[in-house]
Amino acid sequence: MTPRELAHATDLPDWQQAVGDVVFDWWVAARRLECSTQLCTLLGLSRMPADPLAELNQRIHPDDLSALQLALNACWHSADGWLRHECRVRGGDGQERWMLIRGQLLERDGLGAPRHVRGVLSDISARKADEAMLRRYEHIVATSSDAMYFVDADCRIVLANPAMTTRFGLTPEQVVGRPMATVFGLVVFDELSHDLARALAGEAMHFQRWMHYPALGRRFVDVHYDPCGQAGSPAHGVVVTVRDLTDSARQALLLAQTQRAAHIGGWEIDCQRQEVFWTEEMFCLLGVPADLPAQTFQQWSSRMPAAQWAQLSAGLADVTAGVRAEFALVVEVGGRDGRTQALALQARGERNSRGEVIRVFGSLQDVTARRQAQAQLRLAASVFESSREAVFITDAERRMLTVNPAFCTLTGLDAVAVVGQSVRCLSSPRHDAMFYRDIWRTAAREGGWHGEAWGVNAEGEDYPQWASLTAVRENDGAISHYIGMFADISARKSAEARVQQLVNFDSLTDLPSRALLQQRLPDMLAGHRYADSILGVLFIDLDRFKNIADTFGHRASDEILRQVATRLQGCIGREDLLCRHGGDEFVLVLANVDHATELARRASLVREALARPMWLDGTELVLTASIGISVFPQDGDNADELLRRADAALHHAKAEGRDNVQFFTESLNARAAEFLQLEHSLRRALGRHEFRLHYQPQIDMRTGQLVGMEALVRWQHPSLGLVAPSKFIPVAEDTGMIVAIGEWVMLEACREAQRWRELGLADVPVAVNLSANQFRAGVRDCVARALAYSGLPANRLELEVTESLVMGAADQVIASLRELKEMGLILSIDDFGTGYSSLSYLKRFPIDRLKIDRSFVCDITTNPDDAAITTAIIHLGHNLRLHVVAEGVETRQQWDFLREQGCDQAQGYWISKPLDSEALLEFLRSWQGGLSS
Repeated sequence: MTPRELAHATDLPDWQQAVGDVVFDWWVAARRLECSTQLCTLLGLSRMPADPLAELNQRIHPDDLSALQLALNACWHSADGWLRHECRVRGGDGQERWMLIRGQLLERDGLGAPRHVRGVLSDISARKADEAMLRRYEHIVATSSDAMYFVDADCRIVLANPAMTTRFGLTPEQVVGRPMATVFGLVVFDELSHDLARALAGEAMHFQRWMHYPALGRRFVDVHYDPCGQAGSPAHGVVVTVRDLTDSARQALLLAQTQRAAHIGGWEIDCQRQEVFWTEEMFCLLGVPADLPAQTFQQWSSRMPAAQWAQLSAGLADVTAGVRAEFALVVEVGGRDGRTQALALQARGERNSRGEVIRVFGSLQDVTARRQAQAQLRLAASVFESSREAVFITDAERRMLTVNPAFCTLTGLDAVAVVGQSVRCLSSPRHDAMFYRDIWRTAAREGGWHGEAWGVNAEGEDYPQWASLTAVRENDGAISHYIGMFADISARKSAEARVQQLVNFDSLTDLPSRALLQQRLPDMLAGHRYADSILGVLFIDLDRFKNIADTFGHRASDEILRQVATRLQGCIGREDLLCRHGGDEFVLVLANVDHATELARRASLVREALARPMWLDGTELVLTASIGISVFPQDGDNADELLRRADAALHHAKAEGRDNVQFFTESLNARAAEFLQLEHSLRRALGRHEFRLHYQPQIDMRTGQLVGMEALVRWQHPSLGLVAPSKFIPVAEDTGMIVAIGEWVMLEACREAQRWRELGLADVPVAVNLSANQFRAGVRDCVARALAYSGLPANRLELEVTESLVMGAADQVIASLRELKEMGLILSIDDFGTGYSSLSYLKRFPIDRLKIDRSFVCDITTNPDDAAITTAIIHLGHNLRLHVVAEGVETRQQWDFLREQGCDQAQGYWISKPLDSEALLEFLRSWQGGLSS
């Protein structure tokens, strides 16, 4: 109330009642106070006091009376007589209130003393409480360690507490009144602007993040944005509180990293809220994504053994119930990746003041590696104790510390007597001091040594041992111990000697083996490299030796090989080398020979020695040999090349009819290269479908009708063109590929023959040649597959075998041919007359046809001998009730001669050359039996 308002105030009771404050008139000299009834409210009285002035004087706080008197004196002596003072009064309820006195001296007496004062008494207790609260808030803000500042709608900092300026290293002048972008920099402001805009829009914001302040660097802060204004409306400003949590964040990060490094996770169960908390490593340990909520141990019961879960749940229940203070257990938990982890759980309970367990917390540590290490230690101890190898451990000064039982067994030494002694007690007199010094130096320098050595036992006996020595180092690299191990290898040495004998010498003939030849021949070549003499390598192969093995059996053939070895040994000198190369092949290395003529003479002596009759169970046998020779240095300067070229010469000797000697020539080298090229191409030919079948018709010589056809394989090479069978069939025979090629021929021939039958063109047998290799590989199964695959009847397949094949192992062949005959096949002997058939065997063979070899047919019209042989074969076949087929009929004169002699069937170029499948179809369609006349 202003002085003017007071001057116009009246004593109207209604007005006094309407004013909330107490209106008073005070006559100072008369000591009388008139006031409105609001005094009761102000003082908390139930009724107006009789003497309000006395009542007030009694209720003013004693500590405030002197200050009030000073205020009154100032009013009496002031020019305007204005009074304003605050003091405390005690209310009727005993509560202390604050009262504001406002008034004006309106009248003085003649001496100038105060006479009349009019004014208002106001209850300002609420305001005083607000001011006290505000002072407390200001104190809190001023003394807070959190940076606090007020930002207006223009993003200017209006107020800032000391912590804000101190923390950011700024003065109040650098902060207050300045834009945030200026104070913190544009980078920080840009990062904060989005959240600040939301706060200015009226949304309270809270976030934690890493910030990079120019003056402070990278800090982790907790930020609150509290908008000022009415709810739901844009704020006129924002109170910003920034708490620096960098140290806490770093500690938490360090703790998490430490837990991760130690594989220790922390967990907590709030028993009152039934809440679970996990540290980050707990999620890692149990293989749970970190964005999922923490789980109770109950949820992991299925991933551990039932007995362990029972222990775990009982232990946690005891801690939760307060039965026990702590609990520990190692459990095995199955991981999501299938591996089992060993986890050590520790649990402890926390109690409140009433002794109730309010929290259970603890740790979970991956002790898988530790348990594995412990198991390995136990295993190592077990290995140490049970090892069959002797083990000893010394200190850095090489004094024996401990030995295992095997050490005592192997050496015969007592463990108690050995411990404490120098390791020199194990030295053998077979080694000098330098030997052992080198061992210890190597172990110290390289970490270990191993090798063969001699040991000595308690009786002083030497024995060979395999030993090792390992240096054990401390973290600083200093050697702390040595570990030695050794084993008695006497038995192994004996076995190695026996193995060397087996490897280097042939067990059947006691001759040096191929392996020993590979070792000694290079040494012999080195000795002859600068000598005037030459050196010869003779590759010796026994001709048709397999026939002997097939006829007389392997025991007999072994005896023959022993006799051959004895005879060959009689052909060598002191410096020569004789080896069994394998099977029926021998290699003879002749040293210090003057010239090639001498090599030829020595080779002839070998042939003569082998040609002398041998006796086997009363049977006389005569052997022949084919020999190939290469000469050092003219045919090669290394062992492999000389052996390879001697082998090439041997093959040439066999190709020339066997029982002869051939020297290596460059033409043989070219032939060998051609052989290798053909072999390489031949191995891929089947897969590349390069083989073709041609068919040569067979004609009945009486009727001129088609009675069969022979399937002949051809090779269509992509670059060499059509390769003659005489070139690739021997290669296929030598390499064994003839078996696969022969099976393909049989399958294809049967398939096409069945196709011609289905087309109604030819229902005659198709003949397929068999090799010895196919016979040995099991021809019956091959035939069965071909017939099943094609659907061809068995009586429409003819198998041709050579005379030499059936006579090579007659008894075995007879059995196989009978099996084939039982299947319903037609069987014939090819190239009859070129071998040495036994008629007694021939009549036992279940064959249907004899085929006269083309070598006799070609000259029957000009050579009486060939004509006589051919006629004899025809009569022999008819006497054995066999059909006779002539091969290689190329002229009308040959046809007529054979027909006159009663030959049954013929094939050859005069009838038709071998035809491919398409050409044969044309032949079949056009053939009318035109040769019958």
